Amino acid sequence: MKMVFILSDALRHDYLQYMPFLQAMTEECPYYKKVIPGLGFCEISEYVSGRTSLDTGNIFQVTFSGKFGKTHLHDLTMANKIVNKIPRVRRYSARLLDRYLQKYDGSLFEHDMLRVRYNIPLSMLSFFIPTESKLKYDAPEFFPATNLFHILQKAGLSYDIQDFVEHNKIKGTDDERLARLRTKIEAKNLKDFTLLYIGFGEIAHATGTRSASFHSKLTSYDGTLKNLYALLKKNYGEDFRFVILGDHGMVDVEKYIDITELIEQMKDKFHLTVGEDFVYFIDSTAFRVWLRDQRFLSECNAMIQERLATDLDEVDLGRADNFYGDLIYILRPGRVFFPDFFNVYKNKGMHGYTNKIDEQKGMCLILGDQRHAVHEELELHCAHQLILEQFGLSFA
Repeated sequence: MKMVFILSDALRHDYLQYMPFLQAMTEECPYYKKVIPGLGFCEISEYVSGRTSLDTGNIFQVTFSGKFGKTHLHDLTMANKIVNKIPRVRRYSARLLDRYLQKYDGSLFEHDMLRVRYNIPLSMLSFFIPTESKLKYDAPEFFPATNLFHILQKAGLSYDIQDFVEHNKIKGTDDERLARLRTKIEAKNLKDFTLLYIGFGEIAHATGTRSASFHSKLTSYDGTLKNLYALLKKNYGEDFRFVILGDHGMVDVEKYIDITELIEQMKDKFHLTVGEDFVYFIDSTAFRVWLRDQRFLSECNAMIQERLATDLDEVDLGRADNFYGDLIYILRPGRVFFPDFFNVYKNKGMHGYTNKIDEQKGMCLILGDQRHAVHEELELHCAHQLILEQFGLSFA
């Protein structure tokens, strides 16, 4: 059997109303109405390891290196901030900047941070390290006890992840990756397991989930999936599985919160210097702080709690707390921090909130499996077991 597994990033469960082919297939194959992601932004770790984000410890994409010190590259930071506001220039300057930063490899910051530098101020780049994206997902060190690819390999099964994510990078566009998949199917050249990343659902970051243009993109994507399914049937008969997994959903943004003024107030009140005394990271939906002198924790927490009183959610990060921040604040759904360390422009849609709300949930269909069944929910990490079961395998 050949399995094509499309990780359809941010394909929210209710988007099927714009996708007539997938909607029809919910009546014919195993269908999981709502996929529940773990907390945070490290979904890949979940279905590759078969463990929740709290269990793996991979919650945020970036964290503090644990090394306080002086900030660097101040002039370059200011220049980059200006250039980022010019779209046509930013496209090329980012590549030039990466090449320039290579010369500091290992001296000011980890080389791996260039893959996930996003909109992090260059002056603070040296304080951070990547988490989930540091290793290749089939590397021997990446959750070796339960790694999906290791299990497949030990069972003598081949896999193809060339059009998946590697070190937070993806080759080509969604359409290009789907075209390469089509070529492999036509040539009957599929590996036993093919994992593909498709990010059409991520368009809602820029458009919001209610946009007619976004809905049109989903309908077009649905047509492509229908054609690929027909091609799989033609070339592989009944000996295939075509899995569509939406790993999480998307929430429309209602409120933008600027935390930078509060940071300046904390610096002034406690006479703190960024880098030497404290480090902070502004995620889209979270604010994290590390302090050299723990005596300031209580007072800093009081200031932040007062500023964000009505905007904070109560989320238990368990044992991952200390690793990701001395102080960690997660926003309620519909709120985002802006400016932040990821985005140049304001997002209209965002995820990374509590997984208890429906808007945060994805979906899953296993096309080619004739055993029709409808399931209300599936925890994202359990997709790992779904894949293995289709091959008659288990990691338990």
